[in-house]
Amino acid sequence: MQEAARSLGVQIFVLNAGTENEIDAAFTKLVEQRAGALMLVSDTFFTSQRSHLATLSTYLRIPTLDAVRESRSSISRQSQARRRQATCKPAVGAISSWLDA
Repeated sequence: MQEAARSLGVQIFVLNAGTENEIDAAFTKLVEQRAGALMLVSDTFFTSQRSHLATLSTYLRIPTLDAVRESRSSISRQSQARRRQATCKPAVGAISSWLDA
């Protein structure tokens, strides 16, 4: 994949995360590198952190591709839950502070 990306003039950064703090650090790295997009692999941890990932992706305006398919009713329930809850405030606040510095 790296070779194909190079031939197109695109650089791929591989970031790993296994905790919420590592997700926050990965997003900080994405901002530092001025990443044009984020592609998530199918993983149970990332699935459990979808709300956190969606909040950071939206706030930082990083287009994100998630490999998990869901039914429309499941997506609708998640959208409603996101509207009711303010998730990731500490992470967004920390990244916002970093961006303002």
